[in-house]
Amino acid sequence: MAEDIDKEISGKYCNQFGVIAVDEGFVTADQLKEALTEQADDNLFNRPHRLIGRIFFDKGWMTDKQIDIVLNELFKVILRPEKEFVLKDILSGSIGYHGITSKDSAGLRESKKVVKQVYRGKVYEQRVDAIKRKELEFVVPDDKMEKVIETIRKVAVTEQGGDGRIYISTLDESIHIHTGDTHSGDSSEDE
Repeated sequence: MAEDIDKEISGKYCNQFGVIAVDEGFVTADQLKEALTEQADDNLFNRPHRLIGRIFFDKGWMTDKQIDIVLNELFKVILRPEKEFVLKDILSGSIGYHGITSKDSAGLRESKKVVKQVYRGKVYEQRVDAIKRKELEFVVPDDKMEKVIETIRKVAVTEQGGDGRIYISTLDESIHIHTGDTHSGDSSEDE
C-alpha cells in the first residue's frame, strides 16, 4: 500500500522535485537523469519504489536539509479583497494553515480606463488601471500543494475574471524570531 502511494507521489512530483533540485544547484542534470533511470529500473524489476529525493540522499548527493528546501514551497496568492477572509478561514480551518501573512496590494490591469471626478467644483480626469487586491503568503509542504492550489482556485474564482494569481517559489529557510526554531511549513508543528 505505501509503495503504491510512493509511486503515485513520484508520478506527480518526481520531475518537479528533480527540476527544483537542479535549479537550486543541489544536483546536476546528469545526476537527475541517473536517478530517474534508477527509479525506472526499480519499477521495471519489481524492486521497492523509491522517491527521487530518497535516491539523491542514498547516493550522498543531497542532505536532509536540501531535501526539505526542495519540498517546501512558498505560496503567494493575489486575490480580490472580498475573497480574503473566506480563503483564510478555509485554509486555517479544514486544511490547518495558521501562519498566513496578508498585505494590501494593487493589480495593474491591461485596459486603461479614465474616469472624471469632480473635486471642489473642478473636473479632473484620473486614470484607473490599478485595482485593489489582497496578497496572502504562506508555506506549504510539497505533499499538500495540490490540495491547497485546488482550494484557492475554488474560493477565489468569480464569473468576471481578473481573480488573481498564485505564485509558488522554493523556500530556502524559515526561522521563528522568538525561538530561533526552523519551520518546515507542516501545519502539525507547534508555532
